Amino acid sequence: MSDRPTVSADDSTAPIEFRPALVVIGTFSAITGIVLILLIAFLPVDPRTWGLEFVSAITGLTVVFGVLLIGGGFGVLAVASQQWNQSRKNSTPDK
Repeated sequence: MSDRPTVSADDSTAPIEFRPALVVIGTFSAITGIVLILLIAFLPVDPRTWGLEFVSAITGLTVVFGVLLIGGGFGVLAVASQQWNQSRKNSTPDK
């Protein structure tokens, strides 16, 4: 006997219903992260204005925060889809 959880053929669960609020939140989060990354790429920053130490720290934190927003936005969009199902997340496929 295997200790792996199995999904039986009788356990047919309907997909969760579509949630448009999650789509809006995920899309807004991903677009905000992309805009932050593009601002760092195309916005010229003069280090003499703010000081070299602050420009490096602000640039690094903005990039990290932008990447987190992009990943979180796509994660929320994946959960909002109709095919995502909580019972499938924790199960392993039979071989």
